[in-house]
Amino acid sequence: MLKKFDKKDEESGEGSLKAWGGQIFAQIPGTFLGALFRATVRTSAGAQKGQGLVSRSVAVLGGDMLFTLASSDQDCCARVFNETPINPRKCAHILTKILYLINQGEHLGTTEATEAFFAMTKLFQSNDVSTSVPASLASLTKDMTGKEDNYRGPAVRALCQITDSTMLQAVERYMKQAIVDKVPSVSSSALVSSLHLLKCSFDVVKRWVNEAQEAASSDNIMVQYHALGLLYHVRKNDRLAVSKMISKFTRHGLKSPFAYCMMIRVASKQLEEEDGSRDSPLFDFIESCLRNKHEMVVYEAASAIVNLPGCSAKELAPAVSVLQLFCSSPKAALRYAAVRTLNKVAMKHPSAVTACNLDLENLVTDSNRSIATLAITTLLKTGSESSIDRLMKQISSFMSEISDEFKVVVVQAISALCQKYPRKHAVLMNFLFTMLREEGGFEYKRAIVDCIISIIEENSESKETGLSHLCEFIEDCEFTVLATRILHLLGQEGPKTNNPSKYIRFIYNRVVLEHEEVRAGAVSALAKFGAQNEEMLPSILVLLKRCVMDDDNEVRDRATFYLNVLEQKQKALNAGYILNGLTVSIPGLERALQQYTLEPSEKPFELKSVPLATTPMAEQRPESTATAAAKQPEKVAATRQEIFQEQLAAVPEFQGLGPLFKSSPEPVALTESETEYVIRCTKHTFSDHLVFQFDCTNTLNDQTLENVTVQMEPTEAYEVLSYVPARSLPYNQPGTCYTLVALPKEDPTAVACTFSCVMKFTVKDCDPNTGEIDEEGYEDEYVLEDLEVTVADHIQKVMKVNFEAAWDEVGDEFEKEETFTLSTVKTLEEAVGNIVKFLGMHPCERSDKVPENKNTHTLLLAGVFRGGHDILVRSRLLLLDTVTMQLRKEPQPHPWGGNPDGAYVTAGVGRVSLRKTRDALKRGFYQLAGRRRLPEWRDPDKYCPSYNKSPQSSSPVLLSRLHFEKGADSSEQIIIPMRWGLVPSWFKENDPSKLQFNTTNCRSDTILEKQSFKVPLGKGRRCVVLADGFYEWQRCQGTNQRQPYFIYFPQIKTEKMPAILDGEEAVSKWLDFGEVTTQEALKLIHPIDNITFHPVSLVVNNSRNNTPECLAPADLVTKKEPKTSGSSQRMMQWLTTKSPKKEAPGSPKKDESGIPQWSSQFLQKSPLPAKRGATRSLLDRWLKQEKEEEPMAKRSHS
Repeated sequence: MLKKFDKKDEESGEGSLKAWGGQIFAQIPGTFLGALFRATVRTSAGAQKGQGLVSRSVAVLGGDMLFTLASSDQDCCARVFNETPINPRKCAHILTKILYLINQGEHLGTTEATEAFFAMTKLFQSNDVSTSVPASLASLTKDMTGKEDNYRGPAVRALCQITDSTMLQAVERYMKQAIVDKVPSVSSSALVSSLHLLKCSFDVVKRWVNEAQEAASSDNIMVQYHALGLLYHVRKNDRLAVSKMISKFTRHGLKSPFAYCMMIRVASKQLEEEDGSRDSPLFDFIESCLRNKHEMVVYEAASAIVNLPGCSAKELAPAVSVLQLFCSSPKAALRYAAVRTLNKVAMKHPSAVTACNLDLENLVTDSNRSIATLAITTLLKTGSESSIDRLMKQISSFMSEISDEFKVVVVQAISALCQKYPRKHAVLMNFLFTMLREEGGFEYKRAIVDCIISIIEENSESKETGLSHLCEFIEDCEFTVLATRILHLLGQEGPKTNNPSKYIRFIYNRVVLEHEEVRAGAVSALAKFGAQNEEMLPSILVLLKRCVMDDDNEVRDRATFYLNVLEQKQKALNAGYILNGLTVSIPGLERALQQYTLEPSEKPFELKSVPLATTPMAEQRPESTATAAAKQPEKVAATRQEIFQEQLAAVPEFQGLGPLFKSSPEPVALTESETEYVIRCTKHTFSDHLVFQFDCTNTLNDQTLENVTVQMEPTEAYEVLSYVPARSLPYNQPGTCYTLVALPKEDPTAVACTFSCVMKFTVKDCDPNTGEIDEEGYEDEYVLEDLEVTVADHIQKVMKVNFEAAWDEVGDEFEKEETFTLSTVKTLEEAVGNIVKFLGMHPCERSDKVPENKNTHTLLLAGVFRGGHDILVRSRLLLLDTVTMQLRKEPQPHPWGGNPDGAYVTAGVGRVSLRKTRDALKRGFYQLAGRRRLPEWRDPDKYCPSYNKSPQSSSPVLLSRLHFEKGADSSEQIIIPMRWGLVPSWFKENDPSKLQFNTTNCRSDTILEKQSFKVPLGKGRRCVVLADGFYEWQRCQGTNQRQPYFIYFPQIKTEKMPAILDGEEAVSKWLDFGEVTTQEALKLIHPIDNITFHPVSLVVNNSRNNTPECLAPADLVTKKEPKTSGSSQRMMQWLTTKSPKKEAPGSPKKDESGIPQWSSQFLQKSPLPAKRGATRSLLDRWLKQEKEEEPMAKRSHS
């Protein structure tokens, strides 16, 4: 191809000859002339059109360039080449014409060629770079193929530096020979040069893979290393090829330690990308390198293991052991590398480094202070609380000898230590204050201030101490940034202390002694004290009046503004204008005000039209000096939302939507990353509309997609208005399409919605090699994942520095309170995270940090709903991890008992049977009206049918929902697994599972006498334990052996669960402690006659036996009629005795001797009717008390 040389090239002085081969110049005598023109030349801008050498005309090139060469122009050619000094640009322009003639097939005569050749030799006298390159190429090519080895390597490197992609093919053969050269320096030079050429000529260099493979087997360590590097960079975009390469070289081994390090890095990167298991051969290879004979390989392997994400302490152990050995190495570089890596490990796995503490303590006295500093900071992360005082003394001994950079590292370690051991805040705070008073740069001082502030925020006990230290620091602080930040902290935290007035002196001193920036910050701090403390308000007003006469405009304006606001004495004004600042974006506010001034309007400026403040995409890197830190940034970093605002404003369909309210923080993936089309959606929320931005990528190289849209179908009252397609989606080039949806106006609360998404497009086939696209295509579609719009998409996070003031500002007019149950949440931390994520609001006053060992917490959230409506949330969380947290030991007048880790105890028997499945149990419950209802079953996975449930085992219990949820309907019932046993009052542990219950039954004759049973009963704590039978034992005559009996209910109603309470109505009333008083509940206890029993095997005596054999009837074989003993009589009397019950007139009387009757009297285990009578009289007396108090739950809901 010949580059067209037109008028534009003449004017710019540029032309190109590098595309022409050497055969073009064969007609000109001299082989050097061919090499001369394999270069880029520049033409003279003043060259005259029509200069030539021969008297002939040539054809037109491209229709717009015509060379007319006359014989009279030969004199011009000679004149140009004979000028002194010679003009290379003009000469190059003439030579370009000669090349054009030759390319057109014109033949130059001997005389003409000879004259041209000798004329060109004069260009060697010129210093122009463009004329020396061809000579350099020829010389370097000769040196590269010469016999002098010392010249060949440098010649290869120099040649590749001046060679571009179009000239590379001419030297490709020489490069391949150099790569496999037996001389290591030549081979390494060629390999390294190939790596550089790979950036601009990938297609050419990838053809040299076979030669690189041969070089990788070289015995020279550098050649093997460079060859391995070239192979990896050629194949790095092909995971399979990289895996094969790693497998090959790890299997056959390597000779070069540098190559080993290279392979370790490649293997670790492969592990990270594939998220592979630690059982992978790649991890085994890295771990095997820990036993290499070269120290650099061992450290590289240890560093790779340490940096692998998600590595456990067990997997880190071999690497830590190796690093521990390096800590005692005589080489300072190894000691530094080891302790630096251990310091990194200690950040995530401090327990894994604990074994190295002794070696680290020896390094504290190392002569290299960098090593000593890293050793100390590592010990601070791994040491115990008792070692902190000793470590602080050791640090103090050499802090003055290390640079500020390492001092910052020490301060950061102390900050982490404060969070780990909050009780040591006093010792650490004093040490930090000592460091703060010493000389140091801005970064060092800022690190200390940040550490003190973090301690104040994490530990409320250290607040006043920390504030006092900071007050003393600003008395002599040379850094404006730190002074203003501390003043802001004093205004925020000072009014909340016990004695806020003591900070006023330090703040007002800044007004008197400092320059304008600090004075303005001090005025704002004073105003915050006056806004939160009415007693100090008169004094604050006096100080602000003095500030009104300040020399600086900013100080005067602030003082005047705050003075007028405080004089109104309105909390709403104080909260809105003093305590909680603007939540809008400052650059957005500036642009909105500028736009408002450019377009005059009668309407006042609306602050709600300004976008809210969000986190910048790229934060400004802090400067290292005080001057740089105090310097104002030239340009504020663009936020992510502002970038989206500009992108959407460029779409004509979206120009009338108004300002962008919110964009989703992370795109939602609607396809898997491995599929043919990768779709990610970003949701943009406006006041009345939603815009869905779909970022699409086509991963098929033989297809091009056109007119790509995502069709959406909503499930709610949302309306799809329009689609903005992506016109073209070539291979591996991202494109964007949009869908505009209108929000429902009739129901603003309809915020949640699910959209079904289908991508529709036109497919056109294309050639993967040339990229040529077919003209014809066909319609196709691709089903995507459903897309959800949640509450968080309509709420923007805002920060309220003083939540209480903001809460009072909003008022209680629009306050609403609800109670929710997070049944799937196990911890308070998880509950806080879920609530914040669901609502999309910002936690205030660090309320997202849950204190340890707490079962209650208050979460404070702030946000703005679309349209500019402020929203505040105060969420009171109560952890019901076990019922013990709220419901303690509870004896109940009921035969069966259960307890989740000891929360409830009911009177009852020792063993029960419950064989029904979970679904059968739930289906067995009916409402009073006879309709079946399924009660909520909490932790149903803990239920397991059993033939032999013993005391302290878990069993399902039916309870009222009101026990667990304030304000719930007391008639609603839930099923919860509970353990049997009474939690004594002296047991103070949070986990009742640690208690071995000694009391598992209670007696009805003492239930109203013993305080441990009477108190819970009076509070309305009643339950029903589910069982289909129970076991009782009778002592055999003449022996100490006890015979077990299984007592059960005949299944007259197959689906209903039997209970001691007669009928579902009685069960419902018994559990409804919110509406049914204790007196009424006790009246429900009466005997039941539809029971039977039979003897069972002795295997039931062992609670570990849980088989159907436990229920199988046993034959009691006796040789003679046993004599009726008193105990057997009492057993039969206990089972058959029943209290009077109402019988329908004319109903047949049952044979009581044939079917034993079971009544509630079995709770007494008392054989004598007299005692039962005594108990009944006691119950009667208790029920007749007219002034008996109602249960606590009853009183609270009545």
